[in-house]
Amino acid sequence: MSCLGRGIAVLDVVTGTVGVQESASNWPETSMTAKPNPASEKVDISFLLKNSGRANLSVYDLHGRLVKELSNETMEKGVNTIQWDLLNQSGSMTGKGVYIARLTADGNTESIKIVVR
Repeated sequence: MSCLGRGIAVLDVVTGTVGVQESASNWPETSMTAKPNPASEKVDISFLLKNSGRANLSVYDLHGRLVKELSNETMEKGVNTIQWDLLNQSGSMTGKGVYIARLTADGNTESIKIVVR
């Protein structure tokens, strides 16, 4: 937590493993992209898998709550792209703000920030 001096406090809330590369040999420096970012209608999330296998891609709000599970299935190695229509798990449009897309695959977790406007 940091204080900005005018009675405004900024609290960083992180749950799980967010943005940590667990094994440099399994993930390149920039294996996830989100385009367009900021997004207003949809966003394409692309990522590189070095091995075929089960991959989970989910979107969370900054409180760590699941917004939508985009994929939880077996994927081929190489570049994969999944489109998020900015809808939540219930099918409602998400609000403006910052979200975290988190990929878990092959024992590794990586995340990327997505801004919805």
